Amino acid sequence: MQKYRIALIFLAAVIPYFITLWNGYVLDDDLFILKNRYVQQGVTSIPDLLTTNFSHGADGFNDGLYRPLAPITWAIDHSIAGNNAWFGHAMNILIYGTICVLLYLLLGEMMGDRNTQMTMIVALLYAVHPIHTEAVANIKGRDELLAMLFFLMASRAALQYATSSRWTTLLLCVGYFGLAFLSKESAVTAIAVIPLLVFVSKPVSPIRTWRLTFALTLAGVLLFLWRFHVIHSMDRTVDGGIVSLLNNSVVGADGLSGRLASAMWLQCHYIGLLIWPFNLSHDYSYNQIPAVDWGFWPLWLAAPVLATLIGWAVLDMRKRGVGGYAILFYFVTISVVANLFFLIGATLAERFLFMPSLGFCLLVGWLVSRKPNIPAPLRALGVLVLVVWGVQTGMRAQTWKDNMTLFGTDVKHTPESARVQYNYGTELYRVGVQHQGEEVLKYNRDAVEHLSHAVNIYPAYLDAWSNLGISYMMLSEFDSSLACFQKVLGIEAGYRKAWYNTALVYFQTRRYKEAIPWLSRYVADKEDPQALHYLGLSYGYLGDPGSGLPYLMRSLNVQPVNASLLKDIGVAYGYLQDYPRALEYSLKAWALDNTDKNLAMNIGLTYRALGDQANAEKFFRLSGK
Repeated sequence: MQKYRIALIFLAAVIPYFITLWNGYVLDDDLFILKNRYVQQGVTSIPDLLTTNFSHGADGFNDGLYRPLAPITWAIDHSIAGNNAWFGHAMNILIYGTICVLLYLLLGEMMGDRNTQMTMIVALLYAVHPIHTEAVANIKGRDELLAMLFFLMASRAALQYATSSRWTTLLLCVGYFGLAFLSKESAVTAIAVIPLLVFVSKPVSPIRTWRLTFALTLAGVLLFLWRFHVIHSMDRTVDGGIVSLLNNSVVGADGLSGRLASAMWLQCHYIGLLIWPFNLSHDYSYNQIPAVDWGFWPLWLAAPVLATLIGWAVLDMRKRGVGGYAILFYFVTISVVANLFFLIGATLAERFLFMPSLGFCLLVGWLVSRKPNIPAPLRALGVLVLVVWGVQTGMRAQTWKDNMTLFGTDVKHTPESARVQYNYGTELYRVGVQHQGEEVLKYNRDAVEHLSHAVNIYPAYLDAWSNLGISYMMLSEFDSSLACFQKVLGIEAGYRKAWYNTALVYFQTRRYKEAIPWLSRYVADKEDPQALHYLGLSYGYLGDPGSGLPYLMRSLNVQPVNASLLKDIGVAYGYLQDYPRALEYSLKAWALDNTDKNLAMNIGLTYRALGDQANAEKFFRLSGK
């Protein structure tokens, strides 16, 4: 019978996610996998991944996080399958199925023969809960999956140690805990919930419990010290924009009192998502859930309920109660991302519930199974919930197909999140440039709508203003475009993208004299080939090819195989009457693109200037003129 139960739990966990095998790389996958040079190098980069912060492989960015285990698995994925997203999704599905089976086995060891039906209910609820889709359907969610996997393994080893008192099982428990911590730092809460699990599960001598707690605490301290060393040994300091108002509404709370009120209100949202996991979103940034204070009346209803839950849980734990443990498990594991003790880089996130949701499922399973025989109507309701949640999980997993699908869906669910509006608007612009004609205009009109909403929600949103300006440029609304870039520079004068985009507006409207200062500033310490090309052309269009030529040559140093650039260099030398060099670069351009009739005409004119009439006639014929 046991193997059939395990098979049922595994299938319940993995079937809703089969659809993700056809999904691509989505959201943070781009930063942590595709743009991570260490991951792209494969298994040879594992030493680098162990000694750098989480996103260091993406242009040296320091996010203040140390989670080497997930990137190591992505590097292994890349060595096996390259940048094929299906393989990463397959690994996530298999890990999740394994987690759910381990959870069932752990609950069986925790409860013994006391309540088999409760273990099944909890494991099935956890397996199909839609709140887990972000962690499973997003390959980047591997850090959550691995942390939970090794937490469960550490918990099982702890129960075995409590029974056997063998040092090897204690060391195994600590080792698994270490792997959980190296997957995601929030696994540090295992220091509290694993000893409590042992206490609830079976009578054990206090010395074993204290020995277990001390071993886990010592390991946690050592791991934190290593984490501190790695993060602060990077070339760059931790980026100060991570904990910001844009990312986290609670940053705007009124002092400690306001932060406490806002954190409590967030708990209401978290618990609401666990009970009603519909209309989910990849982001809840400013200002989807605004910061509140104690004048917000719903808090006066929520505060007594939350306090009663915690108080009852503490009292129930004195009797080794499973219900009390379930509640404490939730509050302890959510505490490190609750914006209560310290602020983090997000207001709220569904992935943060991946581990705490176990406490919710355990509480529901315990409540339903308090009587040996569950009434038939309650059984029917339970089956209905499992089926509905399983279907909802499959539907939500399909939403993670690509950025356009995800952002377009979630903008309806969390319309007051500036980042969701920005994500969708930016994706509309990016997809639009892949089309032609009226389609380009349609995509960019929609992009303007959502990017405008983003800056209305958060007026200091620099990237949103910048991309709004680009969309206006694509619509040839240059005055509106320029106003957006000027808005950016009014907020942050050193915002480099706005320098370039301001110059681009001037260039496209043939205001070359105004474009030159912005382009010169942009390329002063940056060898951007396109900007250098535009700067060289601007001088040329103003009748000063001699001043523009050095910039064209700098551009050529960066991109030596560019037919358009080689053609423009040839033209510049032609205007300077340096015909041998004009011919040299024009012929190099022709070798790359022998369909450009204007280039053929230029070469013909250059040959004629050099007195080679035969070749001149040849290229005049090729030009069709």
